[in-house]
Amino acid sequence: MKSRLLNSTFLKSGRIAFNQGTAGAKSPGHTQKLARKVAVAPGQARGRGSTAFRFGEKIACPALSLRDIEGIDDTSAEYVTRHFKEDFIGGALRGYFRFGTIASYRPADMKQIGRFSDAQEGTQQETFRSRTGLYDDVAIGGNRILGTTIVGFDNPIVYEYVVNDYCSCSSSGKFDLARAKLLRERGNDDIGAYAVYDLKKLRQAIEDLILEKAETNDLVLIGRDVVYGSKDRHWEIEERFEYAASKDRLAVWLGTAFVKSKDYMHEEEVRMLLIDPRNAGGLDERAEPLEFEDPRIAAAVIDHGRF
Repeated sequence: MKSRLLNSTFLKSGRIAFNQGTAGAKSPGHTQKLARKVAVAPGQARGRGSTAFRFGEKIACPALSLRDIEGIDDTSAEYVTRHFKEDFIGGALRGYFRFGTIASYRPADMKQIGRFSDAQEGTQQETFRSRTGLYDDVAIGGNRILGTTIVGFDNPIVYEYVVNDYCSCSSSGKFDLARAKLLRERGNDDIGAYAVYDLKKLRQAIEDLILEKAETNDLVLIGRDVVYGSKDRHWEIEERFEYAASKDRLAVWLGTAFVKSKDYMHEEEVRMLLIDPRNAGGLDERAEPLEFEDPRIAAAVIDHGRF
């Protein structure tokens, strides 16, 4: 990402007005002049409040070894339940199974778009707030802000990590009517059916199927119980401050892909990912879902019904 240098900037009441300065600087000798006054509306923080400046990167882990994968692949569930629209039950019984992407579960318009949607999906943020509101010389992940006052924003400066992989979300255990009703009440008002899978049989079927297709035989299936809590870190900083982006890509990936807000604890989610072990977290955000339909998946269904 290009470094960004902003001079003599004043922000107030959720709007940004730039005085003369520079942006997109590739080096001290390369600058781009900004218009004297440019207004920018707030509210670009993916459901976490308004943000003045956001920087970030799309990360990918270093190549994962078999030992790494075995350590990550860890769930206590014997069975998982998938909830869906009533007219999808026939497909489930035929062995239809879909992996969307983490990016597809992060609705850009901040509205839920389906099962287990979350406006924070696939992102982890470091937020920075000056004790005084002045950012005299602040360097965040190679980006610098000089002589700046920021007021009126929930998150003055954000550094955001973004990850993406093929993803399938289910609820842990067998069907639970109270949980299903709660899921429906909280943003999934169109669900009315379910299928329960023997997780060991389901995983074996999916692992066999991905090996049989040339376009998927380099992928690996991993599963983990989702942890609920804050995935972000919030810093209170001095007027002069320097922060280097995290070098531990594996920790950032795990803390992004398998952690969700406590607002979603009712889902009791078990998450399965199909990852490229050479590039975990680095799936193109434009990637289309992976769809399977096979009798071996159907054989893993131990219960189904409507509610």
